Amino acid sequence: MKLIRFIFFPFSILYGIAILIRNYLFSKGIRKGVEFDLPIICVGNLSTGGTGKTPHSEYLIEQFSEKYQTAILSRGYKRLTKGFVRADENTTWQDVGDEPLQYYFKYADKVSVQVDEERIRGVIRIAGDQPNTDLVILDDAYQHRSLKPGFTILLTDFQNPFYADYLLPMGDLREFRSGKNRADYIVVTKCPEHLSKEEKSRMMQRIDPNSNQKVFFSRIHYKGIFNLKNQKIEEVPENILLITGIAKSGPIVEILKDRNVKHLKYPDHYRFKQRDIEKITDIFGNFAAGNKIILTTVKDLMRLRFFKSFMDELGENIHYLDISIKIDEEKEFLNGIENYIESNKRDDSVHSE
Repeated sequence: MKLIRFIFFPFSILYGIAILIRNYLFSKGIRKGVEFDLPIICVGNLSTGGTGKTPHSEYLIEQFSEKYQTAILSRGYKRLTKGFVRADENTTWQDVGDEPLQYYFKYADKVSVQVDEERIRGVIRIAGDQPNTDLVILDDAYQHRSLKPGFTILLTDFQNPFYADYLLPMGDLREFRSGKNRADYIVVTKCPEHLSKEEKSRMMQRIDPNSNQKVFFSRIHYKGIFNLKNQKIEEVPENILLITGIAKSGPIVEILKDRNVKHLKYPDHYRFKQRDIEKITDIFGNFAAGNKIILTTVKDLMRLRFFKSFMDELGENIHYLDISIKIDEEKEFLNGIENYIESNKRDDSVHSE
């Protein structure tokens, strides 16, 4: 590992210089971030992924969409389209990407879901097309500094915190550790179920928050295994063909350790091909005797659903594992966000009737 870091060190220096120049221009006001007159919350990280942006964005949807008309905006990573696209019942992952489609799949009745690689343009479209919008959630826009959100939540993985990481390509950081200073909240994600006060204190010291920043700790809550009718199954079969195309599948494997699991592991946001579907079908047909299911994540399901014949043939056997998050000091966490929203709401006069 040290040798690999040494090899990539010169490239990290070059990358770091470019990031320093860019951030300097923004910090000195030479380049300015655009601000909007409605509450905008950014959920992001300093690293390349795997910190839990999607479940934390979903948490915000669940907590605030009943009270505030909410829109979520993503760039639509790995979609095959360009520009502004709003998800509807005919949308596929190719149109908006797998994570935005996941938001639509789970919360179509609660929020509007749209993508645009140009976040400023995306917010302008939301404000124009949906003038009653009270809140915009930006998914993965921490480095998109041309748009200045009103409230920023920075996520960092408990197992790989930003303060122990390095710049790309030597490590996984998209920018210097000092980038954490732009956040309002810093959330340590994927924490163990029982995290001691001593461990929290140790991490707080390493994070070294500013006086205006608050640090919280969250953990994954597994809601259960659901069929394609969104019904939770109470009796989990012994034999499971697990299909994942996410950044970190280890925690899922761990919770299934008491089952007979065959794991087909693909890269994050993997674009399944017909030959992959044929392989999955063949393996499932020959995998174990007796009761068995295909299990995947919601995000992976968004891409697998594209193969209609596969879903028609094996739909009754296909299930997904759904997750949410739990946040320590939840009341304080939510109060701070709600105070921001209430303090920055647009006047009723700017809403169209």
